[in-house]
Amino acid sequence: MKKVLTILLSVCLLASMVATFAVGASAAEDIEVTVGQKFEWNDQSGDDDSMKAWLRSKATSPDGLWKYQVYVLAKDIYLNTVISSNFFAWNATPGDKGLGYARARSYGKNFHPGEAADIVKVFTFPSGGTVTVDSTVARQNEWVTGTGTPSSFAVYLDDKLVYPTSGEYETLTSTTPRDISFDVDVAKNQRLYIHIGCVDGDQGSDAVDMSNTITYKAVNDTSVELGSDATFTLTGITNTVVVTLNPEDVPTDDNSSRTSGKLPIGGNDDSSSTGLIIGVVAAVVVVAAVAVVIVVKKKKQD
Repeated sequence: MKKVLTILLSVCLLASMVATFAVGASAAEDIEVTVGQKFEWNDQSGDDDSMKAWLRSKATSPDGLWKYQVYVLAKDIYLNTVISSNFFAWNATPGDKGLGYARARSYGKNFHPGEAADIVKVFTFPSGGTVTVDSTVARQNEWVTGTGTPSSFAVYLDDKLVYPTSGEYETLTSTTPRDISFDVDVAKNQRLYIHIGCVDGDQGSDAVDMSNTITYKAVNDTSVELGSDATFTLTGITNTVVVTLNPEDVPTDDNSSRTSGKLPIGGNDDSSSTGLIIGVVAAVVVVAAVAVVIVVKKKKQD
C-alpha cells in the first residue's frame, strides 16, 4: 500500500511540474517594441511546407500576436476557428449555408465570410503607442450589379469601430487591389479585429484577398488588462464537426477526416488553459494522496 501511494504521489508531482511548465511555456512572452517596428502575418508563398506550417499554427502566428477568429453576427461574439480541410473555419460543414463559409484559406491570403459570421483577423498589441494599420484588399470576383452583393471591410479596436470613420463598414466591389491605411492610438493587450463580411446576408462570391501590416509610429508603456472573449453555448446549429489532421500530411479538400462533435466554445482558448486544468487536477490528487499517507501512518502508530 505504501509503495502504491509513493508511486501515485511521485506521478502526481511530476504531472504538476509538467503542467506548470506547460502553462509557463505557453504564456506570451513580452516583446520589445521599437518605433518603426512592423508586425505582419501574411505567408502566401503557396508551397507544401508553408501549408503544413500554417495549419500547424492552430490559427495563431509564430509570435502569438495574430490569430484568426469568426464573429457570430446574431450573438455579437468572437469564436476561435478550427482546421477544416485545408483552411481555418468556423466549426461547421463547408456546405452549411451561412456557417462553413466563414473561413480563412490560401495560406492566410484569402478570407471568405458567411451569412452568419464574419471572418476576422485579430492582432493583440504587444505595447502601447500609436500605430499605422495598413491593409491591402481585393475581391476575388468583380462585383456586378444584380449578381449578389459586395463584401464588407471594417476594423475594431476592442469593441470600438476605428475604420471606417463613418458608416458600419467599407464596401468592397473590385478585384483591383486597394490600399487602406489609418493611424490609431492603442494600449498594450488591446486587440484589433479586422473584419471581412458579406453585405445583406449574401455570401456568394464574397471572398477577399487581404494582407495586413501594423507599424509602430510611437511606443509607450500604457497597458490594459488582457481580457478574454466571452463564451456562450450555441443552440439551433447542427452538423458541427471536429476535424483531426495528421500534421505530416498535406490536407486535401475531401471530408474523409471529419468526425461529428461539438463546437469548441471560447474566444481565446489556448494550451495554457489545458495545462492549467491538468495542473489543478494533479494538485488535488497530490493533496488527496498526501492525506491518505498521513491517515495510513496515523493508523499504524495507533
